[in-house]
Amino acid sequence: MSSGKRVFRINIRTLLALFTTFFVVLGILLVGLAAMDSELKKSFSSNVEAEVKSVATSSAMIVLKNDKAIIRFLESNFSRDLVWPDDASKLGKPVSQIQGVFLDTGEKALIDPEFIVSKNNKFRSPDGRRDVIGIIKREDGSTVVKITYGKEESNYILRNNESEFLSNVNPIDWLNQYELVFFANDPDGKALYVLNLDGTVDELFGNINNSSLFTIGNDGIFYVEEIKPDEHLNEKQYKYNIWYAKNGTSTKIVNDNEVAIQSMVGFEDGLVYALADQKMFLFQNGKSVYLEKGIPLQVVDDKLIFRINGQINLLDIKTKQAIVIDDLEYNSAVFYLSDAVLD
Repeated sequence: MSSGKRVFRINIRTLLALFTTFFVVLGILLVGLAAMDSELKKSFSSNVEAEVKSVATSSAMIVLKNDKAIIRFLESNFSRDLVWPDDASKLGKPVSQIQGVFLDTGEKALIDPEFIVSKNNKFRSPDGRRDVIGIIKREDGSTVVKITYGKEESNYILRNNESEFLSNVNPIDWLNQYELVFFANDPDGKALYVLNLDGTVDELFGNINNSSLFTIGNDGIFYVEEIKPDEHLNEKQYKYNIWYAKNGTSTKIVNDNEVAIQSMVGFEDGLVYALADQKMFLFQNGKSVYLEKGIPLQVVDDKLIFRINGQINLLDIKTKQAIVIDDLEYNSAVFYLSDAVLD
């Protein structure tokens, strides 16, 4: 009996020693695996960082003319043909969201697949998903706006708050991806409106019968009002005001200017406008600042494309530094890119 008890004690000690050895070895293995995992993560992170750093970007300009597409990298002045669809992912944003300008007319330019200038559409939502493909006037006096969303097409009949048909409808542009701004006539005259995607129409501001040069900017609409001379006051000089409309109110930002406003370009943070003498001004943060002479065409990412003396220039609004973009023909469309991939 005593011999059996002794064997039992030896087995317990042996078992405890084995368990102790097992957990020590297991601990060493876990420490080793943790160290190995840390090294693998560092290695992976370094490889990813190196790969990201290897993707160099540059400001660039797409030039489209006669179905020929060229990209010009502005910092190196290197140009090459664009290839569809290989280069579509190298432009810093989806092709459908890139908006440019026709150099001869100053009208908006858009890109269709195959890097072709869109010929039937001037009004594409900022997210690139919706196109205005038609403004149809019907025999009953109503006006229908046709908007596509992918392959879907929606028709919107335009009425004011009194359910009266709107006429002489002219789209201005998308205020955002959900609201299309236009001006039109109702029985009371010319007014600014917003078409919502649920089909409702809201009046932004009325009584704009003597207004023109509408442009979207700073989450609102800028436009020019022409004031005729008052014969009773023996006035002979026309005067010009610039208004900013937003949320149902309109504020005068340029008052009684005696030189006609020739062109205006709105952008995210303000407005660039040019007088008839081609003096360009930047309106931002509640005040106008003189830039230089030229005709503004477009502002993208704080870069102003403008025309002067037969040349196309690019001005950095923040630094006020300008460069000349050589060899651009007026009958082409250009699209500024802030971070196209160099290859």
